[in-house]
Amino acid sequence: MRVVIRWTPSGAKSSRSPKVNRKVLATRQERIRDLMQMALATAAGRQLPGCQQLATEVTSHPLPETLLQSFPVIPRDEYFLRREQHLNPASAETGFRHFDYPLHPPPRTAILMEGFIETHNVVCFPDGWSTELEKLRPECLAGPVTMLRRMAVNVLNSGARFPSLRRPIVAFTGLPFGDTGLLTDADRDQFWTAYRVGVEEHFLGHRHEVLARECAAHSGLHIDPIQAVFEVAADTNELIVTSLANTVFPVARLATGFQANLTGALTGAPCPCGFTGQRLMELRPLATKKPSVRVRVAMAGSGERPIT
Repeated sequence: MRVVIRWTPSGAKSSRSPKVNRKVLATRQERIRDLMQMALATAAGRQLPGCQQLATEVTSHPLPETLLQSFPVIPRDEYFLRREQHLNPASAETGFRHFDYPLHPPPRTAILMEGFIETHNVVCFPDGWSTELEKLRPECLAGPVTMLRRMAVNVLNSGARFPSLRRPIVAFTGLPFGDTGLLTDADRDQFWTAYRVGVEEHFLGHRHEVLARECAAHSGLHIDPIQAVFEVAADTNELIVTSLANTVFPVARLATGFQANLTGALTGAPCPCGFTGQRLMELRPLATKKPSVRVRVAMAGSGERPIT
């Protein structure tokens, strides 16, 4: 039986002071400005109506987040078909990232996919279960939900155990993995049975950047305000994401094919852990694939407003 402990600290308060919030907001606005400028410099961006005028406004606007609505929502399928048109010609970023773990340095970790920089503590095993992985004696396992499922079946069928595991499984969901890569309660039960540790979810962008992550309270995913802008379409609840960390393929307002709810910034309800920022809740497959018209916009420091 899997036991989930939800905790609420006594007298929990926001961990961010007004001064820190102002700094976060300023950093967020500059990163949004940079992202929009990069997006407008791509082949796809240069085809937008009024591209030159929009580029001028982005450069001088004191709150560039408000200009995001000038960009059309890009359907997920269209993005994959025309991905090369979103390539940033000025990007010098390499194809690999460091594993983004809340603690530094990270524990001894086996990652069940490629695309991460390997260190003495972090090793990639894209094929999953292997004798080399066992020899590593990982303290933490990380990978896409589909790979964690496959390896859990191998573990349960073989009767193997991972006594070295000390940290929760890090389950990757998000833009690169699609509907079948969403984390379910059944997955959490299976992973507990197989690995004997809990699970924490990381929502990734297309460059494996962490845009939102689950905390120990397991009450939604904390959205990083300087990594991404999240919106939810009012008519379909489709999640729309602008990753501020993907400078190789900078895309403003990418439709994800997922449905979700946003809480925190919109409702003012804090996470049980005390975090008062925006949270991603109830991530699930999109029920219908029709275009979004009206969008609820969650801006840092503002309320909700419909866009028609």
